[in-house]
Formats: sequence, C-alpha cells, structure tokens
Amino acid sequence: MLTALHTGLMWSIKGLAITCLANISCLKKVQLLVEPDYMSADFNSQIDCILKMRIVHIITIAFYLIVWKVRWWINGFAANTRQQPSY
Repeated sequence: MLTALHTGLMWSIKGLAITCLANISCLKKVQLLVEPDYMSADFNSQIDCILKMRIVHIITIAFYLIVWKVRWWINGFAANTRQQPSY
C-alpha cells in the first residue's frame, strides 16, 4: 500500500515540477517515468527533458547569484554570532 501511495505522490510532484518549468521556459520532449517495485523497497524515478532558456535569463540568474555571494561575504558568515556593543 505504501508503495502505491509513494508512487502517486511522486507522479504529483513531478507533474507540478514540469508544470512550473513549462511556465517559465520552453520544454521539448518531456519524458516522465516512475517505476515502483512492489516486491522490494526499491524506488526508481527519472525525468528526461530538454530545457530551452534564453541567454539573458542565464546571465540574470548568474548576476543574482554573484550579488548574493558578495553580500554574504561583505556581511560575514559569523557577523551575527556574538552580541555587538551598544556604542
């Protein structure tokens, strides 16, 4: 019973993920596969797709990641670990 429930849960998670990806990019040739094994505790899952994005989106994401990393470095990883003096 648990295998069947986990299989249904995995199908719903994959469906939601593919829907979100399809809304923000162009997907070509999507293949979803969930193979439950009712005789053992094995569970295999696979998603194959070709994701097509514009180069400007990749550059924007890279820019945001760099800004996020620089902010982390400027603020310091351990900056808020001890109490700062009031002056």
